[in-house]
Amino acid sequence: MKTEFTDVSETRKTLTIEIPTDVVDAEIDRIARDYTKRARLPGFRPGKVPQSVVKQRFRDEILHDVMHGLIPRAVEEALQERGIEPVDTPNIRDVAVAEGQPLKFTAAFETVPPFDPGDLSSIMLRQPSAVVSDSDVDAVLQRLRERAAKYETVEGRPVAADDAVAVQLDRTGPDGKTDHHDEVSIQLGAPGNPPGFDANLVGLHAGESRTFTIHFPDDYAAEELAGTDQTYAVTIKGIRRRVLPDLDDEFAKDVGAFESLAALRDRVVPRQVVEISRAVSASSPRRGR
Repeated sequence: MKTEFTDVSETRKTLTIEIPTDVVDAEIDRIARDYTKRARLPGFRPGKVPQSVVKQRFRDEILHDVMHGLIPRAVEEALQERGIEPVDTPNIRDVAVAEGQPLKFTAAFETVPPFDPGDLSSIMLRQPSAVVSDSDVDAVLQRLRERAAKYETVEGRPVAADDAVAVQLDRTGPDGKTDHHDEVSIQLGAPGNPPGFDANLVGLHAGESRTFTIHFPDDYAAEELAGTDQTYAVTIKGIRRRVLPDLDDEFAKDVGAFESLAALRDRVVPRQVVEISRAVSASSPRRGR
């Protein structure tokens, strides 16, 4: 995996990451095999659809799942290698993925600026014992379900809130220059979406287009967009809905080496205790990097 680190400012950093072609193709094949088991296409028996047909018919969905599977792991690995602790979830942009090609993208994030807290030798901290309730365990299991979510193609209805859409997009700034993207995957409701962007897509059908202008506030996080009017020309290429897996024994087996959901719940408890302990430790004064 190739990575390029850019120190944009004292707090803002970017990582440009390239995941090798063999890793990308292996993930495409793995996900395509899963689609093959579930695919229902005219002229083929269930589970007997050729993988080449599945890759062609469900290309957008497979590549979407590949991105959601490989990008978070690659970002986490790159951050750990450099000992970087972002203060928020990195903003992923400029994603390029295709079979037979490396997966390339940029992750932008903020870090805590360096500071000297002074002498901490006299400070005492008593760490409270962590109590894990059933609702805590349920919350962790729900997060695992969300990470394992799949996307199914939607037909016969327009874009709705929480859908994921594949779009062709042109963004034109005040200088008249246009930034063109042939295929962009957008999750409606994602915190990184421009203000008011999602509302302009809701109600459009696949194949329909809309042009609209968005004003970015002066304090917008992306400095190059702050205080500007950006005009978007968007064409909906496809609509997908997010489907969570059932919380059952099969889900537990997919998560890891667990024979049942009960075994997974038992494993979640000690992990949750560790997470709570880390949160308590992180709240104590410490030196900045």
